[in-house]
Amino acid sequence: LRRKDIGEVAKELNLIELETGKAKTYILRFWEKEFPQLKPKLRAKGRRYYTVENVKLLKKIQYLLKDKGLTIKGAKKIIITNEATKDYYQKLYRRLDKFEIIYNSVFSDNYAKIEEKKINNKNIKIVFTGNIYWPQKNSIINLMNLIKSPSNTNINLDIYCPKVPDEIITASENSKKIRFLYSEPDTMPKIQSEADILFLPLSWNTEAPDIIKTASPGKLTDYLISGRPILIHAPEYSFIAKYGKEYNFAEVVDAEDQELLLSAIKKLTSNEEYSTKLVVNAKKTFYKNHNALDNSIKLQNIINNL
Repeated sequence: LRRKDIGEVAKELNLIELETGKAKTYILRFWEKEFPQLKPKLRAKGRRYYTVENVKLLKKIQYLLKDKGLTIKGAKKIIITNEATKDYYQKLYRRLDKFEIIYNSVFSDNYAKIEEKKINNKNIKIVFTGNIYWPQKNSIINLMNLIKSPSNTNINLDIYCPKVPDEIITASENSKKIRFLYSEPDTMPKIQSEADILFLPLSWNTEAPDIIKTASPGKLTDYLISGRPILIHAPEYSFIAKYGKEYNFAEVVDAEDQELLLSAIKKLTSNEEYSTKLVVNAKKTFYKNHNALDNSIKLQNIINNL
């Protein structure tokens, strides 16, 4: 594919002077200074030519700065939800050191009175709760394909989702071992606590690996305090896979491999000592990083010190 010159790219991004119709190429030159990874090819007389990847990055920058109103250089502090997001933005804004991590948080009260149960390894119930978007679809389908196998008669999947995508429903092939359910948010703590395994998926081979890399699903926080073993099925470069391994609070399957996924399920349901250790570590991680009471105080301190 041929490279585009700076004028063509400016027009593609609709960076046009209204009165004269001229391309605002100066904006692209300014962004190039602010975002060092923007490296167009320089030819004779300093003419810039942009690759397809350059243009994709420019569109992302335009979305953040123009459509979302993000002004990172003007901010005194920038709150993000995990280390991967911090690393991502520090690569974009190398001269800035304004980032503070406040993890996704919930109050633990809703989980305080829930009794912990033993895993039923004769009739295993895996539970997923929350919305299903494109970052999770393929990973969920991996698990569904495993469950549909005639050899895995004792593994079941309950998906609690307000609106299940048609692609997921089709992939279930009306299996009686896969149920699509709905419940009100205030019942989720009880539902999660009755699972044998809580499933946390992110997918491989997506069009936006940066999102997979930095995503920190809100349901992770609920899972950590639920008292149930967590199974993460996500790429090895994703934040949640790395986070689960670092704090040892989940069984992590970071390859798109059904045999490994099956082995992980068997390990969680047959080794009570191991599963209990993961649950203990999950609660420690929650109180260390995700307790809403502590994080609200941290946020208030940041605001007070501005």
